[in-house]
Amino acid sequence: DVCCQLDYPCLYTVKGDRAVSARDAVRPDNSLCHFVLQYHKGDILEIGGRRYELPVSNRIIINYDSVHKTMPLQTDFLAYCQSHARQLTSYVMTGFNYVSDPDLLSDRIIEIGRHIDLLKEKNPDLMIYFEDSHFYRIDHKLTVYRALSSKMDLFGLNEEELVAFTQLLGYATDKNSLPSILGALE
Repeated sequence: DVCCQLDYPCLYTVKGDRAVSARDAVRPDNSLCHFVLQYHKGDILEIGGRRYELPVSNRIIINYDSVHKTMPLQTDFLAYCQSHARQLTSYVMTGFNYVSDPDLLSDRIIEIGRHIDLLKEKNPDLMIYFEDSHFYRIDHKLTVYRALSSKMDLFGLNEEELVAFTQLLGYATDKNSLPSILGALE
């Protein structure tokens, strides 16, 4: 269903050595479940026979993902991007949060860092977007930030991630206060 909704002529991804539609990129051998449960302030949640009124609007993201814990890098995708770098306008870095092995994380940081350097060498105007997310290990988050932040043009994170990130830097941020958020962004 999702692939059908993403089936637009100008929206594509890479499979092998060519650009293909989302529908043509699906691989039934790798099943990944990613659920986003959005809820509103005042909603009632029933768990184990108990009722809870939710004090704020938010979301819970639940993953079952045995693939991304190794952060597999598709060499055909990397090669395609490198050979078409001048045609790219933006590039998203994400997925480091799933990696639990520190040696593997270090390897992926090096590989992605080299890849981004090659892309930027061929296309200095390429916008590199880093999509933050919840890391299972905070030391991994810091490792990724330290190693790759100089390669990022845009840094995407939600309110909770902004609060957690600025807290690591010693800056208290109130996600419900616009002046506090603006101060954190500075």
